[in-house]
Amino acid sequence: MKKIGFIYINKTYCVYHSISIAIELAKINTNKIEILCTEENEKLVTRVLKVHKVSNILINILRPYWYFTIPHYLEIKFQLRPSLFFKYKSLLSTFDALVCTIYQDLDLKKFLTKDGLPKFIFTNHGIPNRAYSFDEKVLQFDLSFLLGDKDKHIRKNLGQLKSSNFKVTGFIKGDVTKELPQAKLFNNKNPTILYNPHWERGLSSYFKFGEGILSFFESNKSYNLIFAPHALLLARNWKLKSKLKRFSICDNIEIDFGSESSNDMSYTKAADFYLGDVSSQAMEYVFHEKRPCIFLDAFEIRNDSKEKPLSWELGNVYTSIDNLGEILNSATVDFKTKYSDVQSKLIEETFYFGENKPSYLAAMAIENLLQ
Repeated sequence: MKKIGFIYINKTYCVYHSISIAIELAKINTNKIEILCTEENEKLVTRVLKVHKVSNILINILRPYWYFTIPHYLEIKFQLRPSLFFKYKSLLSTFDALVCTIYQDLDLKKFLTKDGLPKFIFTNHGIPNRAYSFDEKVLQFDLSFLLGDKDKHIRKNLGQLKSSNFKVTGFIKGDVTKELPQAKLFNNKNPTILYNPHWERGLSSYFKFGEGILSFFESNKSYNLIFAPHALLLARNWKLKSKLKRFSICDNIEIDFGSESSNDMSYTKAADFYLGDVSSQAMEYVFHEKRPCIFLDAFEIRNDSKEKPLSWELGNVYTSIDNLGEILNSATVDFKTKYSDVQSKLIEETFYFGENKPSYLAAMAIENLLQ
């Protein structure tokens, strides 16, 4: 019997990128599947397993040395990940394989004593979209999963692929999110815009354009706005929450302060327009359904081949929001005349669509690795 662990000690968004693989592996009686997570993530894991009617996966909560909740940015400062790996190194050494969603999970290797075990498997924690996504750290994993041809082509050109260290699966997150219930957000039929700024100060559109965007929708009730930033934007800039209260009382504005709707594709399914910057969530948006996309370049990175996101092919890129009303109007026309076809091509290049579910393909690849 093989013992396979899934590590969820980052924020909850990481759970969606691999838990459906755990569910597929649990169907095979020869596997012992265990989820290793923080107390925060345990609630989500339990809910997802309940939705999928899975009862044979063990959940093991990894608790830090401190016994009280602290802000996420302080957890990072206090080195939560290495401290957990050190505390639970004996337990973690008992696995045949560990499934990871971020590169930093490789830190665990420093605390393991067995040679070659456990095997490390990488699923990504988003759709590869910028240079960061294609880090050569992937070579330190025994197996990694790719979304499709574009992902494979880029990594191959970077020398990151060997004959046995990868498997093209398609979009694994899509397997679990399609089963989750969706909520109705607005009691009207007005167009809904999803604004999804990234958290990094040198890339995010929020610090330059955020308040202006919110003020526009505060004054333009003919649109609905979902403001759903990357979870780390508010976690690392907690003072922003007080500024956002003014907009949260508007009937046509939904402010997400960190709910699971930001992670489980609820918003990407509900919106009619996507407004963002460098986040890969734009690719999740068109994966569900082709629709108009608008991108904001707050730092003139359009000509930077390293930082320019692949997703910026999906719609027009702007460096100003002075004419946001006109931008929204032209987005519909531009989508019909140009970007619908562009999106179809990019979806085909980015995502593998096969007869079997991505999670099943990933599970079988793990089975083969451990034989």
